[in-house]
Amino acid sequence: VGELKSYRARFDPIGKVWILPWTKLNGDSLADYFAVRGVATEVRKEKVKEELRNERKSVGDDIRAKPLGKKALDGLEGMANYLDGNRFSSRTREAYLSMMEFFFRYFSEKDPDDISPDEISGFIYDIIIKLGYSPAYQNQMISAIKTYYFASGCGEPKFEVPGRPRRKRALPNTFSKEEVGRILNATTNMKHKLLLWI
Repeated sequence: VGELKSYRARFDPIGKVWILPWTKLNGDSLADYFAVRGVATEVRKEKVKEELRNERKSVGDDIRAKPLGKKALDGLEGMANYLDGNRFSSRTREAYLSMMEFFFRYFSEKDPDDISPDEISGFIYDIIIKLGYSPAYQNQMISAIKTYYFASGCGEPKFEVPGRPRRKRALPNTFSKEEVGRILNATTNMKHKLLLWI
């Protein structure tokens, strides 16, 4: 359990599976870790249903076709300077700027400073909740929005950005007796074995 949590994994009590952010390194590392301990693993990458993928593409294409106003363009440039000046990683920089460009296109008729908390809630519901994006994506979008308003000189926060998902705190299922036996017998070091038995 501790090893899985170090990978930012969470247990889904309904599906009785561990879910963690997908990277090939994570998958290979965990498969190797358990294989040498005699525990069989099955690594599956969750797939988005084609119908939902098509809906996301359709909605996204419509929004990306909207124009960006001058204030939004200036805001993106200012945010880029802020991210560079504060040494954000290139990955975070790219993600935040892309998300904020999408956000401003969604509100293409509005000045960025006039977008209200209720409108942001509507955006989060219409785009993230209804289209089935993950809580991690929702958190990243909200972080991008908050960073933009902080960088634009509105303070932290300009207002309470709504819609941050609550973290799931599901209790993990217990190991079977056979799994516990294999874990206890996997080590030959007597000190480690004693600690596991305790």
